[in-house]
Amino acid sequence: MSHRGNIDELTKASAYMNAKRAALRDIAIDDVRPRKYAERNRCEFSFTRFCHEFLSTESFFQDGNFYHDQIDRMGRLEHAILNGDDIAIAAFRGSAKTTEARAAVIWAILYGHASHAVLIGATSADAQANLEAIKSELQTNEKLSEHFPDSCVPIRALGNSSRRAGTQTVGGQHTFIRWETTRIVMPKLPERASKLYKCHNSIIQVRSMDGSLRGLNYLGKRPDLILLDDVETRESVKSQGKTAEIRRKYDTDIAGSEGHKKSATKIWICTIQDEDCVSAEFTDPSRRPALHGIRQRYLIHWPNAWKDGDSSSLWGKYMDIRRDAVFGGPDKARAFYVENRGAMDAGAVVSWEEGYDNRKYESALEKFFAMWADKKEEGLAFIACEYQNNPEMMTQDDGERLTESGICERVSGLKPMQIPVEAEQVVGMVDVHGTSGRLYYSVLAVGHGFKHPVVVDFGTWPNRGTIGDKYPGLSVEAAITSALSDLATEFGNRDWHRDDGLEMIPRFGADSGSSW
Repeated sequence: MSHRGNIDELTKASAYMNAKRAALRDIAIDDVRPRKYAERNRCEFSFTRFCHEFLSTESFFQDGNFYHDQIDRMGRLEHAILNGDDIAIAAFRGSAKTTEARAAVIWAILYGHASHAVLIGATSADAQANLEAIKSELQTNEKLSEHFPDSCVPIRALGNSSRRAGTQTVGGQHTFIRWETTRIVMPKLPERASKLYKCHNSIIQVRSMDGSLRGLNYLGKRPDLILLDDVETRESVKSQGKTAEIRRKYDTDIAGSEGHKKSATKIWICTIQDEDCVSAEFTDPSRRPALHGIRQRYLIHWPNAWKDGDSSSLWGKYMDIRRDAVFGGPDKARAFYVENRGAMDAGAVVSWEEGYDNRKYESALEKFFAMWADKKEEGLAFIACEYQNNPEMMTQDDGERLTESGICERVSGLKPMQIPVEAEQVVGMVDVHGTSGRLYYSVLAVGHGFKHPVVVDFGTWPNRGTIGDKYPGLSVEAAITSALSDLATEFGNRDWHRDDGLEMIPRFGADSGSSW
């Protein structure tokens, strides 16, 4: 045989082996064809039923017994995804909202309600955890595989290996599936494989709020479903700049990824952490009516035996006993609750009655007050935000919220802008927080040698929004200069007279103390 003949034989042998290996890797049409159409179809327009039927596993919904507020949340998610509405939902900590967000992505993609879903977490670690949970469900959930073989069988065949995606075929046709660290591209199947299959090359993508949110478009597809799950952190809500940045990313970067003819459904899921955080704004219908915001509470109705921190009430006594390390503690507090439970439970309505560890507490209501007591001086803030989504609780006293004038009266006994006759000077300081923040100012009346200072006024400029919002189109330096100039004009128009009528000339410093 000639040398040329040897080469031809080797080429044929190689081609034969490649074809054989490809045939072994190929997934048969019958393996991806669904058979239980009725069970699958009845969940297409019911997110709650889908979760109960297919995601009631240890990793997702445990025993599948949903409580009232959870059913309400899931119904709102369903309505938003099916109708394209934007929504903002504040739920209490530990209410399974992250699980619901992941489940909503799976449901929307599998049934074709969305073709490109983006799930955004607070950090890159949160984003990665979201994708890993979704991948695990698609790979290991037997019920999903049984009812959605057109999606799950090709995914399982990858063996969690992204390298196998490039050569995967079904019925001899490439699926173009992708199994990456930040996204999944669902398989494309031959038309004869499934008449129900609605997610050919649909995309599930994860991002983080602390990273870039530009460039969400992928494979020519703009996102049509964007879920933001608890994207604010304890650190971000303490920073005016970070809070403004989150708001800007939502209003510009995310909004900019939508199509002109078809906008994306945007879902904001959160727990409110502060009165000035973005979540407080987004869940307030008076401030963001387009988001149809709601706030859910752990404790819906307070018990009759609670009187705004009165230690003489039964719950006040319970909390005192629990905090007493010497003569009380959790065990004695629990015994006190058991003895007086009838009276202590009267009038109370808890959102999730089964949401407690019976090894530690007798009821969900006891858990609420126990956690309040255990957090000590941080207890009110924890309960107000993490459980009640009502940070206004922290600024309430005897049932009334403190006002600016009320604060001034409690501190100095003076009304706002009242300058006592003892004052020798009126001085102030302005702290500049950049164009993504505001000017923060305080004004003090001081005696000789800066003795006996009293607060005359304090506030921000502008009152709402940021410097960048107030002065759009200007450079950072020009915007800040304009803000300082306008604030100076505002102060110049005020009446600065002592109680005895003497006119005072206030002096201010900005940041490093430069006068203006």
